Amino acid sequence: RRKATDRQNTISLTGRPTDVVHQWCVAMASKKRADAEAKEKEGDKHVTKTLFKWKADYMAAAPAYEKAAQLFKGAKAYDDARRCYEKAADAQQNEGFSYSAGKNMESAGDVVRSANADDADGWLPLYEQAAMYYQEDDKADKAADTLVKAARYCEGKNDDEAVRLYKEALDMYTSAEAEYKAGPSFKAALATCVRAGKFTDALVVLQMHAAAAEKLNTETDIHKAMLSTIIIHLANHDFVTARRYYQEASADDASDFAGTDMGAAANDLLLAFEDDDAEALTALQQQQVFTFLDNQVARLFKRLTIGGGVSGGGGDIKSNLASLDQFRHTD
Repeated sequence: RRKATDRQNTISLTGRPTDVVHQWCVAMASKKRADAEAKEKEGDKHVTKTLFKWKADYMAAAPAYEKAAQLFKGAKAYDDARRCYEKAADAQQNEGFSYSAGKNMESAGDVVRSANADDADGWLPLYEQAAMYYQEDDKADKAADTLVKAARYCEGKNDDEAVRLYKEALDMYTSAEAEYKAGPSFKAALATCVRAGKFTDALVVLQMHAAAAEKLNTETDIHKAMLSTIIIHLANHDFVTARRYYQEASADDASDFAGTDMGAAANDLLLAFEDDDAEALTALQQQQVFTFLDNQVARLFKRLTIGGGVSGGGGDIKSNLASLDQFRHTD
């Protein structure tokens, strides 16, 4: 009987009986909530106008709201944490501290997303508002970083939103002359566009990337963007535009595209399509130069067919031959 009693009273690894640990955790959460509520009330008091206080004290209110938000978050009261982060952001914005307001609005988005990652209607507007505040403080690169984060959260769930956010972010990097920071975002945006079959958006992203690479004088990225553009035109059943784009790129002495391995590969690819040569395309698909492209574009190229489009994508030889005929009569 004594041994049985001893087993019932076994202490957990924390040094406390399991039920005591649970009670302690509940008590701590309750204390955090009580402290958070007190801090929120403190913040409310600072912004409330009275007969003897005609002006809200936003400077004093902001840190009180921030502390309340942190305590609510620790107590896993996420809706309350969001509310307090938003109150802190409003207080800081009223004092003209847009960057700090953006940080708190971004934290509000993080809290909502940690509670429910699928609630894009809840967290996405908060990230966008944060980006707006960062822009007001002339921190367009930070605004872009925030939209990129939101775009990545949207990938695979709402690709339309992801692409929109990526394009807005890339515009912001450009306006802030922060193209040097945008490399990973260009890759992520292009991957999302190609994976979702949004070739028109992919071409826009590639055009932006080529312009940024030219500004940064990174020739390899320029040539990758050019070859990728030709591949996507072909995947989109548009041989005519692909050929003309190659001719324009080759005529640009500054890029020297025609004299590069990627330029030569692009020319060979277009010749394979013009000659309706499936074997030549298959041989090209084994060449190493195409593996240097971004992953999704390289995969798309592997699936490219002479008919235009990609394998499984409904491309047919007749549509491509019509495009070739148009090219021959208008070139």
